[in-house]
Amino acid sequence: MRQSRLATVIFFSLLHGGNEDNNTVDAQKLYQKCAGCHGSDGKTIALNVSPMIAGHDKNTTLTKLQSYQQGRLDSVGLGRLMSTQVERLSPNELEALAEYISKMEK
Repeated sequence: MRQSRLATVIFFSLLHGGNEDNNTVDAQKLYQKCAGCHGSDGKTIALNVSPMIAGHDKNTTLTKLQSYQQGRLDSVGLGRLMSTQVERLSPNELEALAEYISKMEK
């Protein structure tokens, strides 16, 4: 019984990237990967073509991140680059990242 419960916990941890909810996701650490192009404050025009992202609406940002992850968005020709940046993020990580970006000062 105990082994079965442990196996279930491990399975769901792997399935959800090991994160129970957005409170356990370190969005600031996730954003470090974005900062190279978007700037630490989200105010850099990435590669001189992408708009500033600081303060963007959480739901809009989440939808864009999901679309990049699924290969359905190629905004300003950066779809492939963005796809590789977010391809391994869990749904909770994507949501936490979108929330973090939305709370950046414009």
